[in-house]
Amino acid sequence: MGLFLTFSIFKNKESKAVEDELRKFASSVNGGFEISDIKQEDPNFCSILIRDKKTIVTYPNYFTEYFQSSKFLSKSLQERVYTFNIYDGDYWMLYIFENGNLSARFNPFQNYWSEKEDREQLKTWNFDLDKFCDDFSIASNSVAKYFIEWKSGNRDTKAYKGDEFNYGDCFQVFDLLKRSLISYSDIINSEKKATTFKLWTSSLLLQEVPKITFDDIRKSKRYTKNYLKLTPEEIETILGVDYGWFLHNATKNQMCFNCNSRDTEREDLEYYLSIDELLVRTTGHCKKCGKRLGGGWGITKIDKLKEVLER
Repeated sequence: MGLFLTFSIFKNKESKAVEDELRKFASSVNGGFEISDIKQEDPNFCSILIRDKKTIVTYPNYFTEYFQSSKFLSKSLQERVYTFNIYDGDYWMLYIFENGNLSARFNPFQNYWSEKEDREQLKTWNFDLDKFCDDFSIASNSVAKYFIEWKSGNRDTKAYKGDEFNYGDCFQVFDLLKRSLISYSDIINSEKKATTFKLWTSSLLLQEVPKITFDDIRKSKRYTKNYLKLTPEEIETILGVDYGWFLHNATKNQMCFNCNSRDTEREDLEYYLSIDELLVRTTGHCKKCGKRLGGGWGITKIDKLKEVLER
């Protein structure tokens, strides 16, 4: 399973006001919202960070009610809410909410769900780059190249000089946000600057997790900032899946932007652990055209990760 990550950004509001509205939202869906000193790997992790005149709300990894929460916040706070979603490590998408309604959206991978997306439907998405740039206090010529469709012609290229991630990589959204002085660490709270909470709903139940923090991970025997090779046994322990199943899902039915294939195989598979990102990164080559194919699996079993790093 790839990375799932959802967060909302809007113009600055007092943290207390945002907390109150999120608590009201959670109550409306038979859940709860309470302050808690937890890490991003907690299944109920939610955070609020005020940064450079913007408020960032990060939701639990597998939170599926972000449409409802974004509509709720845009209406109750009377602010335009920009909600970013990374889906299964495959692409990022932006939804924009105003006064309780979805008003616009942008998806760089428009053919993800079907080979022939309805182009007339795409015209109704109404993404307004100037409005986005005004709300994020950035020049349009510094971000316009992020808001283009991923195609074979731009695969393995970057939008701007100095960027870290290519077109076709879901992490490209963080190159975009960097232009507005928002970092990946702000989203996952790795630097502990945000106020953290437990958020649960009728769909996302309150869960108990082992009392292991990321500080514990950093103190483990094999911790490194570099990529770490993994054995098949370690893959099974960290991801909680059968190794054969992992191999099948990491090699079969892959998507290649270069040759526009949705059912290619990935050859020369390699995988390694990126501890600070809580990801098992995968890489290889498209069997049809030979271009590199990357990907990643999010780690949710932090206790199992620590177990492996202590061996």
